Amino acid sequence: MDSAFPGVCHTIQVQLRPISAFLVVFVVRSPLPAQSIHIERATEGLVDDRLAMATGDQTERFRRLRTLFRDAGCGDQLAESPVKHAKQPNLVCTLPGAGDDEILIGAHFDSAPSGTGVVDNWSGASLLPTLYQSLNSQPRKHTFRFVAFTDEEKGLTGSKAYVKALDRAAKARIRAMLNIDSIGTGPLNVSLSESDKNLAGILRRAAISQKSDIRAVNTDQVGLSDHVPFRDARIPVVSVHSLTNETFPILHTPKDTFDAVDHGNYYLTYRILAIYLAFLDELLK
Repeated sequence: MDSAFPGVCHTIQVQLRPISAFLVVFVVRSPLPAQSIHIERATEGLVDDRLAMATGDQTERFRRLRTLFRDAGCGDQLAESPVKHAKQPNLVCTLPGAGDDEILIGAHFDSAPSGTGVVDNWSGASLLPTLYQSLNSQPRKHTFRFVAFTDEEKGLTGSKAYVKALDRAAKARIRAMLNIDSIGTGPLNVSLSESDKNLAGILRRAAISQKSDIRAVNTDQVGLSDHVPFRDARIPVVSVHSLTNETFPILHTPKDTFDAVDHGNYYLTYRILAIYLAFLDELLK
């Protein structure tokens, strides 16, 4: 996450002033699909092994992520998109669907200089290949793009470049953008103030399907992440994380390591997000 950061149905804002909480009503405008939703669920061991590949070297982070995508089966559909003034490109894995409309899943792979950046944001980036693998088990209606953004910590450089390269028609084809940034320190949160309410409501239903729930923990007052350029381009976004007042201080410090992750919650977050993407594929028209 770039600079600072701001359960069930309460919103907690992490700020420099006292915590406030208020009731949130989640709205789902569409019924959930009646048919069975199928994904190929990864093992907890695989998810943890990929998380453990974090390193503080930025070039090596890119190389390892590229290897993970290839290991997950994204070969011919894996592309590197150079970004001006960035040493590493954006990495884009495409899962073609029956139609042209897209669901985009993004996470930045760069990290701050301190620590190994496991939470911020190898936790999100290393999950992208696994989510691809989970959805690649059967044909999908939408085309899915899994985008690992470069240089988020330097002002959202990669995501800004990605959005800038889209023409009006390409923007219109993106029906939802899911941003994953700094997960695994606890239960899954949604930054509701920055997210499309219908997309957030479907996310909550996905969590409930996994016998869990999500909390609304807003981040807009204390930091930026890669959903912002998409939101500013009027593309529907939903931004997720796991940070609270207690865990936010881990970011950008030597404490941001593998041991900072609650591995049970990290695996549950993977399961919720995989089901969520399958829900979106059925529900978004």
